[in-house]
Amino acid sequence: MALHEDIQLKEIKQKLARYCAYRERCSSEAYAKLESLGCNAAQTEQVMQFLINEKFIDDQRFANAYARGKFNLNHWGKAKIKLALTQKSLSPAIIEAALKEINTEEYRSKIKSLVIKKWEALDGAEPYIRKNKVAQSVMRKGYEPNIVWEMINDMESA
Repeated sequence: MALHEDIQLKEIKQKLARYCAYRERCSSEAYAKLESLGCNAAQTEQVMQFLINEKFIDDQRFANAYARGKFNLNHWGKAKIKLALTQKSLSPAIIEAALKEINTEEYRSKIKSLVIKKWEALDGAEPYIRKNKVAQSVMRKGYEPNIVWEMINDMESA
C-alpha cells in the first residue's frame, strides 16, 4: 500500500510541476489544483513543499509578473491589479511590492493616453458629459480617480 501511495505522490508532484512550469502560478492556484485532484491534507502539504523548494511556486515572482502583465498588456490600473491579487489570497506586502514594479512615468503616460483616446472618441459630446464618460471609462480600468481627473482637467485647459 505504501509503495502505491509513493507512486501516486510522485505522479501528483510531476503533474503539479508541469502545471506550474506552463506559466507562473501562485500558491492558492496550486492548492486549488491539488484539491481538484482529490489530494488529502498530507499529500497537499508534501507537494506544496516540493513545489516551493524547487522554485515552481514563488508568490512574489507571480505577483510581479501578474502586475507587469496586466499593466502592459491589458492596461489595468493599480487598483484593479491590487483587487485581482487580493482575490488570489496574496499578502498585502507581496501586493505592494508587485505594484512598485510598475514605473510611475509609464503609469502616468498610460493614463494620459487612455484619457486622450477616449476624449477624442467622444468628440462632439457636451463638455460635462464628455468629461464624466472619459473619467468613468479610465477609472473602470482601475486607475485612481484623482490622477484621472488631473489628466482630464489638464486636457481641457490645453
